[in-house]
Amino acid sequence: MENGPETLESCVSNKNIFATFLYNARLYMLACKARRLQVYSSDLTSCNAKLDFEQENVNLGWQYTRTILIGNNLFVAQIRSGKLICYNIDMLDKQASRIHVEEDVDKIAFFDSKVVFARKSTKTLLTFDLFEKTTEVVLDIADLEQSPSFECPICLERADTPKIFPVCGHSICSGCEEILAVVDLIQQTKTLACPECRKSIVLPLGENLPTNWALKKHVALKTFTSSETFDTLNCLTCKALLNKESAFHCDFCALENQTVDWVLCGACAINGHRGHMDHVKNAVFVSTSDKSKKLSSILCSFERLSMEKADTMKQLKENVEAFYTSADREMKAINKKLRELHRLSAVTENALNAESEKLENQRTLLYQKKAKFDEWKKTVLDGFSQLSSTSS
Repeated sequence: MENGPETLESCVSNKNIFATFLYNARLYMLACKARRLQVYSSDLTSCNAKLDFEQENVNLGWQYTRTILIGNNLFVAQIRSGKLICYNIDMLDKQASRIHVEEDVDKIAFFDSKVVFARKSTKTLLTFDLFEKTTEVVLDIADLEQSPSFECPICLERADTPKIFPVCGHSICSGCEEILAVVDLIQQTKTLACPECRKSIVLPLGENLPTNWALKKHVALKTFTSSETFDTLNCLTCKALLNKESAFHCDFCALENQTVDWVLCGACAINGHRGHMDHVKNAVFVSTSDKSKKLSSILCSFERLSMEKADTMKQLKENVEAFYTSADREMKAINKKLRELHRLSAVTENALNAESEKLENQRTLLYQKKAKFDEWKKTVLDGFSQLSSTSS
C-alpha cells in the first residue's frame, strides 16, 4: 500500500517514528502505532515523504531501539519491559518478521551480524546470531567488571584500539604510536621504543604496530557493559536510544543549553529543529555550503600534504645526493692514500733490494778473503813442516 507524497515535516509530526536509517541514498523512517509497522522514505532533495509499505501485528516502539542494515535486511533490536525483541525487515520484499525474543535483558548493541545483550539476573553477556538464529554466552560480567581497564601509559587515556609491542608485549594507543615513532627518511624506517621497558622495534615506513586484539575485545566489552556508553546515545527530546550513525547533533541547542553536545534522533531533528536546521549536523542534512567548506578543507589538506610530500622528497633527494657526494669524496681520498702506500711500498722495496745486494757483495768479499787466508795458512803450515824436516 502506497500513499501520495506528503511533506517530510508533516510526516514526522503526525507519525510515531522511532528510528531512521539510510538505504539507497534515501532517508527511511520507521513508525509503529497500534501494532502496525509503517515504513516511510524521503529523497531529502524535495523534502517529500511517502509511505513505502506497512504491516500488521508488529509490536515495536521508540524505547531502547537499535538498528543495523546488512545488505537489503534491516535488523531492529528493541528492549520492551526487560524483553529483547528482534525483527528482520526485508527492504526488497517489503515485509517484517520477528526472529527472536529474549527475557530479562538489560542492554543491547550490534556487533557485525550479532546482537550483543546483557542479562540482568545472571550478569552474563550473550550474543544472538541474526542469520544462524543461535544464542551463545560470551562471558561473565561480574568478572569483567572486577578486571582493570587498559590505559595508555603515555596519554593515560582509555584506548579503544591498543597497539602491542611484539618485542615485550606492552601496549599503547594508536594515537600515541604516531607521536612515539622516530622516522629515518634515508633508511625509510621508523623506530618505536616501549615507554615501559624501553625495548625498541624498527618498522618500515607505512607499517604500524599490530593490534592487540585480545585487549581490544576486553576494552570493547567493558565499554559495552558500562552505563556511560548508552547515556551519550539517548535522544534528549524523546529519550530514544540511537546508533552513532543515525544520531543528529544540534549546535544551536547545545549553545543555548550550555552543553558540549545536543543529541537528537532523526524524527526529533526534523520535527523540532526546522527553524535552525542549518545547525543540525548529520551526513544526510549537510548543506551545500557545508559540503563546499568540507571540500575546500579537504582540498587544502590535500594540497598541504602534497607540499609536505614534495618538501620531504626534496629533502630526501638532497640527503641522498649529499650522501653520494660525501661517499665519492671519501672514495677519492681512500684511492689517493692507496696510491701513496703503493708508492711508498715500491720505494721501500727498492731500498731493501739495494741493501740486500750490498750485503750479498760484502759476503762474497768475505768468502774471498777467507779463501785467501786459508791458502796463506796452508802455505805457512807447509813451510813449517819443511823446516822441521830439515832440522832433523
